[in-house]
Amino acid sequence: MRVFMIVVLTFFASLLFAKDNNVRVLTLDAQGITRLKATCGAGFLKVKGSPELQQIRVTAEIRPEGLDARKLSKAVKLSLTRDGSTAVLVSKTKNDNFSLFDWIFGGNVQSIEIDLTIEIPQKMDLKIIDGSGSTEIGNVIGQTDIIDGSGFLTVKNLQGALEITDGSGGILVQNINGDCTIRDGSGEMTLKQIEGNVDITDGSGAIFADQVEGTMDITDGSGEINLKHIGQTITIRDGSGDIRVDDVNGDLVIKSAGSGGVFTNDVRGKIIGLHK
Repeated sequence: MRVFMIVVLTFFASLLFAKDNNVRVLTLDAQGITRLKATCGAGFLKVKGSPELQQIRVTAEIRPEGLDARKLSKAVKLSLTRDGSTAVLVSKTKNDNFSLFDWIFGGNVQSIEIDLTIEIPQKMDLKIIDGSGSTEIGNVIGQTDIIDGSGFLTVKNLQGALEITDGSGGILVQNINGDCTIRDGSGEMTLKQIEGNVDITDGSGAIFADQVEGTMDITDGSGEINLKHIGQTITIRDGSGDIRVDDVNGDLVIKSAGSGGVFTNDVRGKIIGLHK
């Protein structure tokens, strides 16, 4: 009976130890740092700026639970370092040194995901390279460059130029004080409250825009385009899908409309090109 109790207690202790291993916290003094470069693999990513913070704080939750420290050291690479005025975050799974025995008895390294919450001082440029999983970025003052593989992407409350290169998945961009450049493979895209010019190249998926103060230049393969409350000239090159434009304080220039209807209302400049 005593031996049985010892085995049971040891079993539960190992579970608690494994659970503690699943959460890592990294910090870096932000004095003199003006840019964060983050390279991430699979998993959720959230970046939020705070005017009170004097450091960069990364909380990483590794999934699935249950891998012990030895297996985690083989499967996961997680580091936060400084290179001049740039903070460099690397969060990914390793494929090297993962034996067949570990694959069978320790879980497939390919299935491991790292969920990241990154807290930074509000004034900081960002370079984000993300593999897969949903991404949220908000409350940042600085230039933001995002390369995203797949998963829903949300960018809100940003002061500075925004550049997005996205493979697949939906995109929401809201309350941006700066120009926006978006290169998207597929997925629905929504832009709201943009104080700047917008340049979009899109493969497929609907495009919705509301309250853009600058110009809009759109090259779209397929999917509906719905634009309203645009402050300056709109230029569209479209392959297929309806085009709907409402309330434009500038010209509407349609270089190509492909298949689909073109519907306009309250365009206070000239309508140039095709008009169905």
